[in-house]
Order: sequence, then structure tokens, then C-alpha cells
Amino acid sequence: MDAFTESPASQGNDEVLTLPDDLFGSGIAATERGRRWPWALGSVILMLALALQSCFFFGSELAAAVPDLRPVLSQACEWLGCQIALARLPDQLFIEASDMQVLNPARPGEVLLTATIRNRAPVAQDLPLLEVTLTDALNQTAARKVFYPAQYLDKSAEQPVSVGPNQEILVKLYLDTSNIKPTGYRLYLFFA
Repeated sequence: MDAFTESPASQGNDEVLTLPDDLFGSGIAATERGRRWPWALGSVILMLALALQSCFFFGSELAAAVPDLRPVLSQACEWLGCQIALARLPDQLFIEASDMQVLNPARPGEVLLTATIRNRAPVAQDLPLLEVTLTDALNQTAARKVFYPAQYLDKSAEQPVSVGPNQEILVKLYLDTSNIKPTGYRLYLFFA
């Protein structure tokens, strides 16, 4: 017998196999629709939870990146018990002008250091820390101190809580340098 010959059982059966019409029809689709709504509801709940977690953990970063979202994020944080901090972009804060002068020639160790800090960012920023470095005649560090905003802001005016976009604030520091006798100074702005 040849390997390629047909068996006697397959020679007489040329019947076409057909599938029932409702096998892939609406009967299964109705049960599928009934099973989809819990998944859709679960997806919506999970997306809402993700949005709330993003607000809670990354609200400050989102408010700095998209300033128009700040009011919505602030309201969400009131409900969640979190806080939206002001932006901290130290590369957008500049010291526009500064001066150190002796107040009374009879007491040359008492000096007034003034400076103007400008925020060039398009958003309000937190008040930075100010590092003042006094130098000697060889431009070596004679003294260094970090000042907080409450220490360097002008006490005679209302103290701001932030530096607005394209806004300037005035720095006023009264220093006693009688033991140091500085010949120069450097100023540095940063955030802790």
C-alpha cells in the first residue's frame, strides 16, 4: 500500500464542517458587557487614587512645573492634609546689587550689608538662605555665616513670605566685624 493513498474511510466523506451562528454572536457579548463594568469602575477608582497620591507626594513639584494647577492642588491638599510648598529654583535667584559700608567712622567694626535679590523665575519662590563670607586682604575666608530670611529681611517693612515672579526683595544686615577686619565679602543664595 502506498503511503500517499487515501484510506477507505475518507474517500466517501466530503461533508463540510459548519459552526453554529451564535457561537461568536450576541449571547456571549451580553455576558461580556456584564463583566466589563466592574473592571471599568476599578480602573476609574485606581486612576483617582493615583491622582490623589501624586498630589500628596508630588504636589509641590507639580505646582512648580505647572503654576496654573496650584489652586487645584492646594484645595486637594487641604482635603488630603498635605501642603504645597513654594518652588525652590536657586538657579533663578540672583543678587542684583550689594554693598557693605561702615555706619559710623568712630566704630569701623559696625557695618551695614545691603543686597537686592531678584527672582527671575515665572513662579513665586520660597525665601532662600543667605551665606555671607567675609574675606581678608588676601581674599581668604575670615568668617562665614548663614542667615535665615527672618534675619536678613528689612525689619522696618512688612516681611514677605515668598519672592514673587520677577520680584525683588531687599536684604539688610547689621554686622559687628570688629574682630575680623574684613576687606571684602561674598554672598551665596541656597535652599536647605
